[in-house]
Amino acid sequence: MDVASPQATLAERVNTGPLARRVAWQTIVFVAMVLAVVGFAVILRIAFGPHIREDAYITLRYAANIATGQGFIFNPGEHVLGTTTPLYTLILAALIMLGTTPPTTTAVAIGIAADAAAMIVLAVLAARFLRRPGVILVLLCYALLSPLVSWAVSGMETSLYTLLILASVLAYVAGKMRLAGLLTALVVLTRPDGAILAAVLVLHGLVWRRRGLIGATVVFAGVLAPWLVFALIYFGSPFPQSVAAKMYHTVSDPFLSLRNTVWYFSDTENRWFLPLTLVFVLGVYHSRRDRGMRLLTAWAFAYSAAFLISNKFLFPQLTFEWYFVPLLAPYAIGIGAGLDGLALAVARLPHANRAATRLGVVIAVALVFLVGYLAVLRFQHSELGRLVGGREEVYGKLAERLVSMGVRDEPVAAYEIGAFAYYYPGPILDLWGLVSPEVVGKDSAVTLETYRPAWIMTYEDLLPPEVRGANWFQREYKSVYALGTWEGRRTTLYRRYALPASGGPSWSPGEAVLGDSMQLLSMNVETTAQGDGQKALHVTLVWKALSQMSRHYTVFVHLLDANGKPIGQHDGEPQGNEHPTTRWQIGERIVDKHDLVVDALALNGETTLVIGAYETRAVDSLLSWSSPTVPEWPHELRVPLAALDVRS
Repeated sequence: MDVASPQATLAERVNTGPLARRVAWQTIVFVAMVLAVVGFAVILRIAFGPHIREDAYITLRYAANIATGQGFIFNPGEHVLGTTTPLYTLILAALIMLGTTPPTTTAVAIGIAADAAAMIVLAVLAARFLRRPGVILVLLCYALLSPLVSWAVSGMETSLYTLLILASVLAYVAGKMRLAGLLTALVVLTRPDGAILAAVLVLHGLVWRRRGLIGATVVFAGVLAPWLVFALIYFGSPFPQSVAAKMYHTVSDPFLSLRNTVWYFSDTENRWFLPLTLVFVLGVYHSRRDRGMRLLTAWAFAYSAAFLISNKFLFPQLTFEWYFVPLLAPYAIGIGAGLDGLALAVARLPHANRAATRLGVVIAVALVFLVGYLAVLRFQHSELGRLVGGREEVYGKLAERLVSMGVRDEPVAAYEIGAFAYYYPGPILDLWGLVSPEVVGKDSAVTLETYRPAWIMTYEDLLPPEVRGANWFQREYKSVYALGTWEGRRTTLYRRYALPASGGPSWSPGEAVLGDSMQLLSMNVETTAQGDGQKALHVTLVWKALSQMSRHYTVFVHLLDANGKPIGQHDGEPQGNEHPTTRWQIGERIVDKHDLVVDALALNGETTLVIGAYETRAVDSLLSWSSPTVPEWPHELRVPLAALDVRS
């Protein structure tokens, strides 16, 4: 029927007339603005750059082991569930197997994509009760809040967790109960505290007698059941070991989490949350009639109550800010609703053009918000760069240095294991107990003394004084490599020197070759008295050049006592620096002398000569021996002094 005809109904004329075209055009503009803000958020996060956090590396190591067929493990052969996010771990493992990007890049990409999807869900939720300018303010708030930006590029599951919470609530309020059950199960698989959302939705469904609640519960249980069965069989428990370890470590102040929460949402230094929190309170009141906002608010209160009661809001004392971050999704909606309510109140002032005034207020607020939080983000970017450079990057460098020394399967004890363990493939003794259940409940000093790991990697100020001062530690461990950070702290790699074995020499003349270029033909040791109870040890090494060398190498000769503690040493280029390795000719024999002055009484005990070489300009670049008799210490030829014919 012709809509212009008198017989056309009012609905037909509205649906096809100028009003319909105007509505369609406004919808197109609104969708374009939503996508523009989402695109801006994505670009902002990419520009902010990756800042992979310590705990993210734990999940990445699990994912890499799954992807390479080693199993859902952290340490080889140990079935311990040390990650709290099995779903995210499996997603990472699947993408790592595709091999398109490095695992760290993949983790950051997931975070950014999850944030973009969360903003779309936020727009749909907010559009239920806000006018379109208010929805844009919600998205702008979510795009700019500095914790949301920084944790999206942290490599952790935080953004995915937030997305699934929002999607679960949207499905529930839309009446898609089975979909809500599925999504809520995924929330729990992403983080165990997702069970709080499940409890809130079930309670709401029971009180309001929501149809489809039973079906949603069946779907929820059906999705969770396979994982629970697998975890029970594979790990012995579906309860993550990392949660058990964190629950054990408590703080003495029962109100610390409460004070941290008040501080976090009233901050006027780094995040400027105080004015936003005031607007949020107004927004909660403004949106009180919307079911979705009520559910999100109820979840936020239940979630906060659980962490306050357990006293686990431990940021900023510890780096656990990610427990606050999911709360920023309802926070952003509340802020947007509050700003929209303020704009509406201004527009209602006498003599005001409502539409123009409201739009002007929204634009002004958006510009202030944009300029202000871009400045905050710039500061946060600088701070994070120093923080990550001061911890995760240093840990990674220490691990890479250890691997470059030929160490790949010796146990390393550490207080912070993530970044170090990601780059070091060997077994880790986690002194916090996240992946090492055997240490939970034990003092770290007792753990270290009991297990005596081959290596200890730690900030010097984290190592307890009772360990540093212990006789066993001073006898068996020495610092072999250290790196400083911007904050003046030092991260140190300690190596355990096992007690030297007694008996015959650990080499035969001509058998030991150092770095494929230096063959040790013979060794001669003489002693002379020096007075004051000291003796000089004159060690003569005869080398043969097997190939032409282009680098300078320094030979070291160290003497260890019965406890493996150095009691004398000499480092120098061959022949007193007069005949460097770059001058050696193939087949040439070089007589190289090294003199050590030691306590005469020390020579009466069990002592061991340790011989090796390193690049002169890079002390940590040790050459390896190819002798089959030195597998334990590939960079050191160890010869008991008693096995040599020492002349006096």
